[in-house]
Amino acid sequence: MIAGNNWKPTELNFGLGQSRDDTGIFRIPVLHSSFLTGTIEPKKPFIIQRLEKYFWKRINRVSTDEIMIGNANGYSVDKEQRLVGLNLRDCRVEDLSFLRDPVLEDLRFLNLSDNDLTYILPLLNLPHLRQLSLEYNGISHLPKEILHLGLEIKWSYDYSEGIFLAGNPLEKPSPQVVKAGHEAVVRSMQEG
Repeated sequence: MIAGNNWKPTELNFGLGQSRDDTGIFRIPVLHSSFLTGTIEPKKPFIIQRLEKYFWKRINRVSTDEIMIGNANGYSVDKEQRLVGLNLRDCRVEDLSFLRDPVLEDLRFLNLSDNDLTYILPLLNLPHLRQLSLEYNGISHLPKEILHLGLEIKWSYDYSEGIFLAGNPLEKPSPQVVKAGHEAVVRSMQEG
């Protein structure tokens, strides 16, 4: 380690067939920083490292603004280093049990669009959510309990607070009811 620098060696796998450990993978130590610009990147939260391994996707730190509209997977933290935003778009998410982790309870922005979700009750573990994109999943029935999050149910993302459901095969409530507005959704869910 170079005195005064907070970098850590990691490894890049190039798969060139050269090996120091007989695995067929050539390993080169690299800096855990932006070596060319001289900036040191903060270490990723442990939950993000676990999610990267579980979903086989890289999750980079991004601004909170990019969580909901960005196509790249990412996370954001606030000034106290609490995880407040997470984009797991197109990660083949089927199960939301990972949301039970207490580190995630401060999430305000969550993008789970373009996944394989059908069951969404674990979202109730996230009381601080302000924007939740569930667009283009396999959700056919919206549970009444989702209203406990205190967010408007909307069809398309509009940059405001809410739960966004476009592209789901909704039966209850129907897409027409969701497009009619939040009050129509609440009435529909109370009726049935």
